[in-house]
Amino acid sequence: MAVISNVPGIRVTVRVNGEPLTEYDDPEGESNECGTVTKYIEATDGAEFTVVTEVLDDYNWDYKNHELGNRIYVDGKLMRAKQLRQSMSTKMLEVSGTKEKLPNTGQWMFRRFKFAPINTVLVESSSQSGTSQCAIHDLGTIMVKVRRQKRCHVTYSDQVYSGNTELQIPEKALKGKAISHSTMLTEGEAVRAPRPSSSIAIDAKPIAIFHFNYRSRSALMDEMIIKRESTPDPLDALPVEELRRLARERLDMKVSSFLRAGAPSL
Repeated sequence: MAVISNVPGIRVTVRVNGEPLTEYDDPEGESNECGTVTKYIEATDGAEFTVVTEVLDDYNWDYKNHELGNRIYVDGKLMRAKQLRQSMSTKMLEVSGTKEKLPNTGQWMFRRFKFAPINTVLVESSSQSGTSQCAIHDLGTIMVKVRRQKRCHVTYSDQVYSGNTELQIPEKALKGKAISHSTMLTEGEAVRAPRPSSSIAIDAKPIAIFHFNYRSRSALMDEMIIKRESTPDPLDALPVEELRRLARERLDMKVSSFLRAGAPSL
């Protein structure tokens, strides 16, 4: 689980089927930026995932009677903003998707997150030419920003339905980058409109930022996040008697070959 030593009592995990994904340390070491942690996780094609933020008993709620605002970004895009308050009986946020509004009907839909492999193309199309390097840099990332805040006036900004187009990236744009996956959204299910709310940050910046870089197993090996799996020797699985039989056969073949060639003349 991702935790930050100087911000005790807050932890974030990414889960699939209710189980936290194994986290791997950043090979570049810990960030020098206070209140920030980076972990790598493995992405499986088509797996739906949930981002879970937990506030534990050792978190200090005393400062200015605040609540904790959680902003969840996926591939660089803000997907959800939710709050945790001390008065809540269960101080856990589970974010498994985002809410979007259909432009024609105004119906709100809840669409779940799922890992999807990136398809690379050789020729850049006109629709891809506007893809910025910044946007590509954010692919394969989940970020949770936690800030102390206070609630204020009510407001809400509509998030319009974004469709579900399979992501295609020009091959040259990913050159030198071990990015294998992005996040797609499921078709969605109808839900009620979200409750509007707004807040004011107490601090100049978040008190904690959790970064998760998600990659395929192969990409994690390419980045040396995990060790490359060695190919097992098929002989290791054979019983001792079978190994002896094969050794005798090999020796007999060498002797026969030597005899057929004839003994060397003196």
